[in-house]
Amino acid sequence: MSIYRGDLMKHWYDFPEDVDLSMNGKRWSKDDLADLVGFYDTLGPYSIALMLSRSYKTTCGKYWELKKQGKIEKYKQIFKDGNYY
Repeated sequence: MSIYRGDLMKHWYDFPEDVDLSMNGKRWSKDDLADLVGFYDTLGPYSIALMLSRSYKTTCGKYWELKKQGKIEKYKQIFKDGNYY
């Protein structure tokens, strides 16, 4: 049974078993934030959560937090420049 429905994942608990979601307290790196913001509109939160090995809820919450703080454009520019690795 496929866990994907089109491009999007159905539920956070449908993640493959090799993905470690025990990220309690792990800080977001600059690279993670740039990827989150840069891919959010195209891939969506489910796919980004899988890519970053984080839960769907954490991914959406972090994006909302960055948006509230007005930091989305900053990380979009870092992503576009592509020199964050």
